[in-house]
Amino acid sequence: MKKIIIIAIWVLLAVGLVAGIIFAGIFHQKRLCKAVEINIDYGGGDPFFTKEDIYAFLILKSDSIIGKPIADINENLFESVINENPYVRESDVYTTMDGVVKINISQRKPIVRVVNSYNQDFYIDNLGVKIPINSNYPANVVIASGNIKTAYIPFIPAISAQRDDTLNLKNDSILYSVYRIAKFINKSDFLKAQIEQVFVNEDGDIELIPKLGDQIIIFGNAENMENKFNKLMIVYKEAFNKLGWDKYRLINLTFDNQVVCTKNDIKIKTINN
Repeated sequence: MKKIIIIAIWVLLAVGLVAGIIFAGIFHQKRLCKAVEINIDYGGGDPFFTKEDIYAFLILKSDSIIGKPIADINENLFESVINENPYVRESDVYTTMDGVVKINISQRKPIVRVVNSYNQDFYIDNLGVKIPINSNYPANVVIASGNIKTAYIPFIPAISAQRDDTLNLKNDSILYSVYRIAKFINKSDFLKAQIEQVFVNEDGDIELIPKLGDQIIIFGNAENMENKFNKLMIVYKEAFNKLGWDKYRLINLTFDNQVVCTKNDIKIKTINN
């Protein structure tokens, strides 16, 4: 008898719990939205949009949010609308039990602005995705130009490959090298402070243009990239600090175990590893 009573109590508790959940769900669906909270993770990059921009865009698509029954708010639709923005990497929308719509957004982080041979310009983000220029919110990133034959296709939200297939770039050796080099530069505060432009010459070799001095840095391709940048940093920190920034007009990093510089039309080897 005692065992039956215990079972009955557990059954009643389970029924009560289920009923409470159902009641809470029904009550939640009838509750009116009282606020919208938007959080944006810019990933340490320059902002391309604000909370106000996102809210205004949602209002255009849904007429109203605040004061609307929670049951009439479609979180998946809101995410789709937000993801139409080419600068959004991902979004998450949900409602809370007290009637708040919460929107979390991660922005894409551009690392290089590309100006191609057709005078089109676009960004490449840290994941390798091409995104359009935003004239209202320009990003302070390295510029890549020169013999870049890749045409830019205007962003179309419905084409998911434009958002996620990074490395379509892998089929484009020059642009992929530009991306890899820009990504490396972006990870170093020292290099970001030194390098202003990535230039692709007529032979398809990459040259770096510094912010200080008139040197041209012959980089070649992205192979052995870390070693090349290590050699460049040694030149900057050891040679330039002692001899000055205007002694050399060419710095060639393409040779193994050494850097070859051109000074007053005379080639000298400045570093041996």
